[in-house]
This record gives sequence, C-alpha cells and structure tokens, in this order.
Amino acid sequence: MVTTKKSLNVSSVTLDNYCDINNVVHIDILQMDIQGVELEALKGANKLLLKNKIKMIVAEVEFRELYKNQPLYIDVAIYLRAYGYSLVGLYDLQYINGTLSWADAIFLLDN
Repeated sequence: MVTTKKSLNVSSVTLDNYCDINNVVHIDILQMDIQGVELEALKGANKLLLKNKIKMIVAEVEFRELYKNQPLYIDVAIYLRAYGYSLVGLYDLQYINGTLSWADAIFLLDN
C-alpha cells in the first residue's frame, strides 16, 4: 500500500470534452498510466467508446490495491468488455513478494 504524502488539486478535462474541443474524431491508440484512475478516465470517454472511436487501449492495470479504493484489472476489463473490447495481452508484469501486482494491458476493439 502506498502512503499519500501530499495532495494537489489540478484542472482536468474528460477525453470526450478534449476531443470535442480539439476536433479529434478517432484515436488509434489510447495509452494511459495514470496511477489507478484509468477507469475514471475511460468513463470520461463514454461517447468515444460508444461510437467505437478508439481502436486500441493500453492501460496500466493493477491486480492488487496499490492506491486507496482504486479499481483493479477486472473492473477495467469488465467496463471495456461492455464496449466491445477484449484483452489481447499483458506486458511489463510487476511482482511484489512473488504476487503479480500490476502490468500494462492491451485491449483491442472487436471487429
């Protein structure tokens, strides 16, 4: 478990809003490594996901809780499955005390 030393408030925008503002209509590869909030970012891409506008998603996923109340791999996988994505692979597997703790997951939109 990681201990928080300091918190900062920062501005953010959803992926849907960012793409609307910047006229982004399709994303080939969405890569995320945002310390346990990948699922929240994906929820902010609801319109893009519904319209099949993201072909591949690469996200760091955790298999055990490293951050308080964070979603785990299974939560991300179930969420993406509802939009037609399947896991095609894992890489950069990281272990703590012999237990798989996190990795990068590649999800591909089913044809």
